Amino acid sequence: MIQRKGELILSWIGNGLHLLYVFLIGIFFIMTQTSDFKNGMIQGFIEENPGEYDLAYQTYNLMLGLGVVLIIILLILLIVSIVAAILIGKNAKVSGILLVITGIIGLFLSFIAGALWLIAGIMLLVRKPQTQNDQINSQYSNDIHSHVVPEEKKREQQQYNMNEPHIGQTSTSHHDHALNDQNKRENHNHDNQPYK
Repeated sequence: MIQRKGELILSWIGNGLHLLYVFLIGIFFIMTQTSDFKNGMIQGFIEENPGEYDLAYQTYNLMLGLGVVLIIILLILLIVSIVAAILIGKNAKVSGILLVITGIIGLFLSFIAGALWLIAGIMLLVRKPQTQNDQINSQYSNDIHSHVVPEEKKREQQQYNMNEPHIGQTSTSHHDHALNDQNKRENHNHDNQPYK
């Protein structure tokens, strides 16, 4: 199973930023509902266009309608992106498709969150989980690489041991050679003496 930590982090950061954006848009929308804002906007429109009182109200109502539509779209994007983030571990392909769609739409409404969703969605669709053969090959490759260094070190150590005897072994082997030489001389001298 492939680790999807990067995609998960990107999508949740995008969700958090988008939630903040929805919150700020919601506060602005609530502020537009106050009578001070409404009167100020209508008064400003009438000053620029004298006698267009009905058009001023229509413009204000159109702005409110667009605000409601924008908030609904932003909330739908947020819900879909949260569902996609939850599905990352369960169904990466569906999650990737949802994140790509929300990312493309989000680029126009909530740029940073949309970019993060798009990147996470593409990563989910491009990065494929390993098949069983890939896992076996990867494990075999790891096993080979993990044993190469110890095998080389083992051969080097054996070569060193053959060429350079240890200190304790040196004195013992010299002592053994000296005893063998002495025994040979004694046997040789003993063999050369006449029998009495």
